[in-house]
Amino acid sequence: MLLFPMSKKLIIFDLDDTLIDNISSWPKILEKIDQRAQERFNLPKGKIIELNKKHLALARQEPKTLRVGSIGYYIWSRIAHNLKLSTKDTADFLTWWHEFLPETIILIPDALKVLKTLHEKGLKIAIVSSGGFINKHLKLESSGLLPHVDLLLSTDLFHQDKPTSVPYQYALDYFNLIPQEALVVGDHYEHDLAPALDLKIQAIHFESKRHGTPPKDINIPSVKHLKDLLPLIK
Repeated sequence: MLLFPMSKKLIIFDLDDTLIDNISSWPKILEKIDQRAQERFNLPKGKIIELNKKHLALARQEPKTLRVGSIGYYIWSRIAHNLKLSTKDTADFLTWWHEFLPETIILIPDALKVLKTLHEKGLKIAIVSSGGFINKHLKLESSGLLPHVDLLLSTDLFHQDKPTSVPYQYALDYFNLIPQEALVVGDHYEHDLAPALDLKIQAIHFESKRHGTPPKDINIPSVKHLKDLLPLIK
């Protein structure tokens, strides 16, 4: 079994699909918003889900002009426009996502245990995630992970989305560490792991349901369960 050296002082995690099951929680939020829209605006069942799918597809056609942190506003503001909502109803509508988010969070198994254990060992924990800071902070707070996180870096702070190595370098500088003292854990090779490897930071691939495996010529450890990280980091 590959063991990382005792000199590791910082573990940097991706958030969505590594610590939080974004695939499962996303539909639950949509269902709750759709249900409220049926009651509030007298819409047919599934109308919000249909419009969300339409505008999500449009958003994905604008990768060069629309950053991850802006996609939510792009989608929901256009849904409100399609429905011809009043200014007040639009303002209310745009708050529903964050309102329902806390009750729909689903943790990846053992995420809380792993972060707590690593923290108790004295390691610093950082999160690097694409999107807006408030959304990511709300996810950490609602999931119970926040007390075990020393640094949250959302990509909107750096005005660029993943893949980028800038947040990793920032984390190293923040804790006054060198690359050999850090480790990155993520489920997406191109977005999470490759930028870390560019900085000579060691990486572990977490096998999620959403993304594939690293290229065959890339020799890095891979785990199927987060708890399998613990015996690797001693």
